[in-house]
Amino acid sequence: FAYYADGEIRLLVETEGHATLQVIDMMGRSVRCTNVARNVSTNGMVPGVYVLRLIQGEKAMTQKIVIQ
Repeated sequence: FAYYADGEIRLLVETEGHATLQVIDMMGRSVRCTNVARNVSTNGMVPGVYVLRLIQGEKAMTQKIVIQ
């Protein structure tokens, strides 16, 4: 549902109503938590593998992503 390009996490899915995107490192710590925008900056994030969790109402999607 998302990919990394040009220093941003870009969402491929349309969000409805109130949605939250969490970026979690591999140790389980929340690195970013934001109300969903189409693009989320990765400024200040260390390159590595992260887990994205997109929460919309009662639904949640997760995905791993590599930040370079």
